[in-house]
Amino acid sequence: MTSIKGWYEIRGKTLFIWEGVLSLYPTNLTSCQLYKILQDEIFEIHVEMTVPIEKVDSDGYWECVEINGEVSNGAHFLCHSMNTEHAERILKVLPSAITSITVRMDPNPCRNWERSKIKERIVDWQKLMQKMCEFPENSKIILDGNMLS
Repeated sequence: MTSIKGWYEIRGKTLFIWEGVLSLYPTNLTSCQLYKILQDEIFEIHVEMTVPIEKVDSDGYWECVEINGEVSNGAHFLCHSMNTEHAERILKVLPSAITSITVRMDPNPCRNWERSKIKERIVDWQKLMQKMCEFPENSKIILDGNMLS
């Protein structure tokens, strides 16, 4: 299957996840687990890759962020998250400890925020990363004024 509306789609050799989805996948990208919060419950689907996949990505934009990293069993994850509350809840489904984490975000997605709101957004994400990562020194933020992949 090359797509499930609202969850993912495969374009070329890339698996794109949709807003609100967390993907967990091995280095060889032969399969992945996808998680999504729907009606306040976390749902999971397993996807076997029927075509060679080289990359997992998302079409991130506006106030969403892309969170990627690695867990202690060697698997990788990518999450397209709307806010810190969503991220904290969905990242808890990961089967082992987060050993590295990166948040890619547009610090001023609407282009009209005050400096204090921009700073608060960055600080909130920094706090969450340090809370969720077993090794807080392995957490970083990438500020990207053009979140289109």
